[in-house]
Amino acid sequence: MQCTCDIVLNLNAQIWECKFCATPSLCRRWGQKSRNRPFPGKFTPGGVQVRGHAMPSNYDPPPPHDKIDQRMMAAALALARQGAEAGEVPMGAVVVVDGKVIGQGFNQPLRAQDPTAHAEIVALRQACRKAGNYRLPGATVYVTLEPCLMCVGAMVHARIGRLVYGAADPKVGAVRLAAELADRHALNHRFAVTGGVLGDEAGALLRDHFKTRRVRGGGSYI
Repeated sequence: MQCTCDIVLNLNAQIWECKFCATPSLCRRWGQKSRNRPFPGKFTPGGVQVRGHAMPSNYDPPPPHDKIDQRMMAAALALARQGAEAGEVPMGAVVVVDGKVIGQGFNQPLRAQDPTAHAEIVALRQACRKAGNYRLPGATVYVTLEPCLMCVGAMVHARIGRLVYGAADPKVGAVRLAAELADRHALNHRFAVTGGVLGDEAGALLRDHFKTRRVRGGGSYI
């Protein structure tokens, strides 16, 4: 089953946890963070009842990685390759509203001499200029690598509706931290998250980039 936050859940009488990252679900609607504890709800003839919300027994969740997500992530990967050609860490991002790309960018802190010029920030700035508003309600941000805390914070302020990322970043990826902060009411906005879309391609692009830099003796950076 899949919750409204796009986190795929393994729901049974004993355990409920996120199957994507193998950690407890952070979805507040379907219950609180928990591991190896009784399922916070009950099964009924009409479906699953969780904290007053019912999921019908014939509930058919949408595919986690649909064609639109893959097409938009492919566009973000093309931008990431542009960044690699410019000597930057290959990360790309696009902002989509109503099926149209209104912002895009690749990682460029070296070229711009700007520590905030991450792909997501560049794309969000362009999208806000085009929308004429610093808020982007309903927007979906596609980015090739799980965003850092700065970029997730910018998405919170922009009031986006959804984040889709490719490869997970176990070092500085901040999606899980942001979800925990929202769970504690430390953030005033939350958005749906889908991870792993074309994640293998995104991860391979980053690995190849850093492997090339090590061979050339350029070290590594992020």
